[in-house]
Amino acid sequence: MLLYAQRFARLHLTEPVLALPGDRFVLRRPSPALTVSGGTVIDPFPPRRLNRVKTFERLGALASACKEHAQDGHVGAARIADFVSRHERALCASEEQRIEILTEESAAGLSVSQLVRLTGIAPETIARTRNLILINGQHLVSKRWVERQRRKLVEWLAAFHAKNPAAAGAPISQARLGLDPLLLGPVFENFPAVSWRGDLVALSSHRPQVSAVDAQALARIEFAFRQAAFQPPAPNEVLATASANPKIARGHLESLVKDGKLIRISADLIFHAEVIQHIRQSLTGHKGRRFSVADFKSWTNVSRKYAIPLLEYLDHQRVTKREGDVRVVL
Repeated sequence: MLLYAQRFARLHLTEPVLALPGDRFVLRRPSPALTVSGGTVIDPFPPRRLNRVKTFERLGALASACKEHAQDGHVGAARIADFVSRHERALCASEEQRIEILTEESAAGLSVSQLVRLTGIAPETIARTRNLILINGQHLVSKRWVERQRRKLVEWLAAFHAKNPAAAGAPISQARLGLDPLLLGPVFENFPAVSWRGDLVALSSHRPQVSAVDAQALARIEFAFRQAAFQPPAPNEVLATASANPKIARGHLESLVKDGKLIRISADLIFHAEVIQHIRQSLTGHKGRRFSVADFKSWTNVSRKYAIPLLEYLDHQRVTKREGDVRVVL
């Protein structure tokens, strides 16, 4: 797409050419020799289909991002030399504007390599665009895109809580709203309006509304894990006796985990919080002591099935530290 005498035109070429945004061009007819027109390249890779209103809005924005390049006089070899040296300087306003426009109009952002192809700007320079977020060093989304996704997430969770007031939260798999896993980080991380625990996510302000029936089910689940102490049952076994509805029972379990009454050590291993607190207090008075897995099994009277995951949890919580075959109380 090209800018010609303040008018837009799309040129279809019979052969590929090297053209970067902001490059000047001249159209000549070979016979009889005649200069037909000239202008500035706005977009070497325009969308195939776009309605007229959006096309003019888009081209107007991109054209303003080309003005600086149209005035700098770089063409041909000089233009290529300018492209090669771009990584040595910061983005100019027009370059940033172009990168933001192209990234914004893509439903899920663009990769750095795609933006290099579309703009001719060096990867190092693209990665420094102020209003974009770089994911894993290879993909860019705009901050406005992140804010839009967060608003969608909050609206979706509000509707979920209204429909499921007793549930501790919604399954994260549903709350992703179809987003590519690569894009979840910027949306979910450092977002205080939303909290998640285990495989559930909820608005931070949400408090489950518990009925008398739900309260009894919660009490039964908590009691089962408290009574089992160091030999906790499989979660599915507890849920089968807690409620006739497996989904409701799972929600109760996650609610207890979220409230800190139960502690999830692994996907299939949950302890009552009082058990974990007892272990931590028991170890606190032995700072610097070295002990083996066998010693730990003897102290807690648990099998290796539970001892290893418990110790790995304590390592992660910086209660203990593994050194070869032994551990040290921190």
